[in-house]
Amino acid sequence: MPDSPASHRPNRAPTGNPTLDALLDDLRDADVALGQSVAERRTVHTGRYLSVERDVVIMSNGGRSERDIIVHPGAVVVAPLDAEGRLLLVTQYRLAVGGALLELPAGTLDTHAGKLEDPLAAAHREIAPAEGSLTLSYATNAPQLPGESPRDALTRRLAETADKEAWNGTTLVGPHRDDLIFGIDDRDLTTFASRGQQRTAILALKLAELDLLTILDRRPPLLLLDDVFSELDPLRRGHLVRRIAELPQALITATAPDDLDPDLRRRAHAWRVVAGVEGTRVEEGEA
Repeated sequence: MPDSPASHRPNRAPTGNPTLDALLDDLRDADVALGQSVAERRTVHTGRYLSVERDVVIMSNGGRSERDIIVHPGAVVVAPLDAEGRLLLVTQYRLAVGGALLELPAGTLDTHAGKLEDPLAAAHREIAPAEGSLTLSYATNAPQLPGESPRDALTRRLAETADKEAWNGTTLVGPHRDDLIFGIDDRDLTTFASRGQQRTAILALKLAELDLLTILDRRPPLLLLDDVFSELDPLRRGHLVRRIAELPQALITATAPDDLDPDLRRRAHAWRVVAGVEGTRVEEGEA
């Protein structure tokens, strides 16, 4: 049977709060008692962003019913604050209501050929919206021959390189020698990208990891960025700062204050690491 069209199921993980955990226990029981399964699904409309699916569901009492479900690729919404803490809104004309509305800035995740945009590509688009789609592939040094499993391929390559490894005194194959290949529009980044473009790709991977961990844990992790602005142009810096500003916590280092984006310096709480006669010390102050 088809699964639920929901991209993320409700999180029932314990929170440590007795009141909330009691409610979660009740919801887990309700998931079982009131659960429905999909017996049949067909798409009745496909638009640019939305599609409508008609499901035949089996109810918890054994009966059947139809459900019309709107499937949306997902969206991102931002609540931006200026230096004085005021909420910024945008004006958008909405045909559905026949007028302009004040709204929070938001955007729908892109779809390509009906497929939801890859999280890595989405994160890259936030930092470098003018560039092509970022891709990531895994390059193994033990490629499989026809009919081989990954384990068999690695065993074969280890046997083939055993003498050479003994001669060199180091390992030449294995997962630790594999690599990740970044590309833009399916072109290997190492063949044409500037240092700033390469740095942007790594940052996009970190932001995609951050989004995944936030979904899994229901809270964003602490983001640590070491000297990330020095090779980014002002436009990329600005996009990255807006992304970082959405997080509750981020620790960012730089060798010189001028390497930091001015908008970030206005928002951030700064410390200086100062070398002294009696050793290194940390001083609080403006960046």
